[in-house]
Amino acid sequence: MCKPRDPPSASSDNLQCDRLARYPARSSFEHSQEGAVRFVVSKEPSLSDRYHPRVLVRSLPLESGNYGGLLQAYALQQALLVLGTNPMADRADRFDKYSSKRLKEAARRVIVALGYRNPGWLTRIARDADRRGVATFADRHIRSVPLYVSRQRVDAALVDSFDAFIVGSDQVWRRRYADPRPNLFEFLEPDDGRPRFSYAASFGRDDIDDYGAGLIAQTAELAQRLTAISVREASGVDLVWKNWALRAQQLIDPTFLVEPERYISLASTAVDPQPQGRVIDYVLDDNPAARRTVNGIMNHLGDASFSLLPPTPRSYWDFRRHREQFRRPSVEAWLGAIGSARFVITDSFHGTALSIIHHVPFVSILNPFRGAARLESLMDLFGLEDRIVEAGAAIPAAVVDRSIDWDRVDATIERERERATVYLCRALSGDRSWH
Repeated sequence: MCKPRDPPSASSDNLQCDRLARYPARSSFEHSQEGAVRFVVSKEPSLSDRYHPRVLVRSLPLESGNYGGLLQAYALQQALLVLGTNPMADRADRFDKYSSKRLKEAARRVIVALGYRNPGWLTRIARDADRRGVATFADRHIRSVPLYVSRQRVDAALVDSFDAFIVGSDQVWRRRYADPRPNLFEFLEPDDGRPRFSYAASFGRDDIDDYGAGLIAQTAELAQRLTAISVREASGVDLVWKNWALRAQQLIDPTFLVEPERYISLASTAVDPQPQGRVIDYVLDDNPAARRTVNGIMNHLGDASFSLLPPTPRSYWDFRRHREQFRRPSVEAWLGAIGSARFVITDSFHGTALSIIHHVPFVSILNPFRGAARLESLMDLFGLEDRIVEAGAAIPAAVVDRSIDWDRVDATIERERERATVYLCRALSGDRSWH
């Protein structure tokens, strides 16, 4: 653990985050010519440094190459910059190259290379091989530092340089995807007074049965040290109360904190632009039932869809010989395709979110494996529950043809942005009244 620090003093009650100027300057970050960010201790910081408290943001690893994960990290960083902070995302995967997860991936690759034909495995291998290409978005647009220097050890000097710590958004508290303890700042001492809180953190589901009694007890103890808790789903509010005996606020996903013009600007820089104005098919877990739903909507719209995900290789050697055919679009190209689409069919949370942000009509296929609670909560917030369909279900034409009240949607986004700003300002100041 790292040595404790005193909390920042804060007496102002206005919500413009001018209280953040009270943080002292102790360090800075520099960009190398390669675009990486390195931590530098400043003996004589400039005056401007004094008004930008350094904030470390933990989320799921940026190297995963997940579109939604990268965009929510980007969006939260942009929101924190607007508030006058100096945010840095943690880009380190806590698990080193010998972790069981990576060993399983290597074993799967060897078995498939020997001729075992499993379409799911082939798809996963192709995506894993391509994820670094997608993740380069973080190199271009997300300021980051590596927190963990080994499997269990953080960079203590780096941790000591930060004034506040945020975890979120995305499924940072879902046991399937991450150990929740580092995402509850187990590396900080219990009496460390610096603000540590969550923003729109997600459990990804409406229970935490996979935690087990021991992990629930450990995470409850760590959660008690948080200065504020916000979750993304309504079910998360109940889970925090039921398992940790704490109050939590429900706040909107960070992608909604950024104006659509920012995403349009990013999309304009794509070096691999995708077709514009099409019916977009972005189905993460493609199967016969989901394909029937996609085909039904395409037939009704009288247009063939364009898939944002490459086909599954016929074999491992097919993938090796024709890698370009199985390459996913860049984040910028993905944004451009969804933002300009005629219609979007997806089972992705962030595919749905970006459709809403860009006023693109859509249908969301419920995907219980990836977490139905998060999609249901999002649709409930916007009053768009009728846009959710079960995979394989016949889609009523009225649902596809029904117009969306975008004025109402925009009013909801504006209201939720304001709530998010108030929360972030108060939480960054160390306000503990949320509990």
